Amino acid sequence: MSSGRASAEVYAGHAFCYAAKPSFENEIADTENDDMDDYLSKPVRLEDLDTVLRRCLPSKTADATNGVPENQRLQIIDRVALQALRDGVGDPVSFNELFATFLENATKLLAVTSWAVKAGDRAALQLAANTLQLMGAAFGAERLSQLCRELEQMGKEGNLGEAEAKAAQAKAAFSDVRREIQTHWLR
Repeated sequence: MSSGRASAEVYAGHAFCYAAKPSFENEIADTENDDMDDYLSKPVRLEDLDTVLRRCLPSKTADATNGVPENQRLQIIDRVALQALRDGVGDPVSFNELFATFLENATKLLAVTSWAVKAGDRAALQLAANTLQLMGAAFGAERLSQLCRELEQMGKEGNLGEAEAKAAQAKAAFSDVRREIQTHWLR
């Protein structure tokens, strides 16, 4: 890469190549022999970055996930899903209003979930957990959605022994989602 128009960087043990313009594809092809994991052309789009990272990171981190429950490996926010929601909503004001509604309803549903576990109300647990699972999935909240799916299943099976701890995990996951969206997604 003597032209200087494309360059390589290594971050956290992963090598990436990037080029100043998409027209430098031939220079990018030269990086295949430079131990590059992948490349991104400018302008970098969030979806492309997500695709490259998903393609590169699992093979490098597979050993690190052994023995870790799936719901602890899931992302706080699936950025591609949340970006699709934000794009679908259109303007930032409407997205902020939608997010405020999500916060309000999710807070209430978490309270119902906790109450249902303590009261042993399986039907209320199933309904609240299912609703929260679907809302979380719409916002790309993978971990929250998975935890609520597990809570719903506990209610369905009548297995409430671990439900209180699971509800606490869901509440913590919701706090992470709220913080992530407020910090990085609201305009």
